Amino acid sequence: MCGRYFIDTDFMEILKKYQVEKSTIEHEQSPGEVFPGTKCLIIRHGTQRRADMLHWGMPYSFTKSPIINVRTESIDKPIFASSFRYRRCIIPCNFFYEWKSLPGRNKKNKVEISLHETRILSLGGIFHKFKDDNGKEFEAFAILTTPATNELRDIHHRMPLILNGREDDFLRSLNDKELKKLITMSQNWYKFSKNIPCHEQNFIV
Repeated sequence: MCGRYFIDTDFMEILKKYQVEKSTIEHEQSPGEVFPGTKCLIIRHGTQRRADMLHWGMPYSFTKSPIINVRTESIDKPIFASSFRYRRCIIPCNFFYEWKSLPGRNKKNKVEISLHETRILSLGGIFHKFKDDNGKEFEAFAILTTPATNELRDIHHRMPLILNGREDDFLRSLNDKELKKLITMSQNWYKFSKNIPCHEQNFIV
């Protein structure tokens, strides 16, 4: 899964990397750790490549809490199918977090996971439009997840969908078969870096 991530890359560097043509962002996202329930920077493609701030967590009425992750195995379900087909996005980050259990102890280590020699990760996501309690419309997203690679399976059995090198195909394609092939491609060819910050070692849960 992916329940937190970190971003501190300069905003203009992100716009350049993704060749953003339009931005609706008035206030840049504060650098640091990002939590569900907050507004986050996403990249999407409509008539133009654009950057927007969307809520992390899709608040469907049938769930007790907003959905922050959607399994790629579930994209054909009616609730997610239209979003996957027409409303895909990329969530830029420097690394994401997972918590590794310590054998025989009620503690976990918080692990920073990044791509080796790559500063910005491109996480895949979907988004949809919702209404708040006052009837005002807003957009929210969820991060797509896949089974973890062999390299990361000892930390967690799930991981976010990584799209580095495949961003354009993910954002622009309207061919279901091509999209499904894209997300089912093995991510084992990525080389990850794993780090446990000193202040997060033996984190009590």
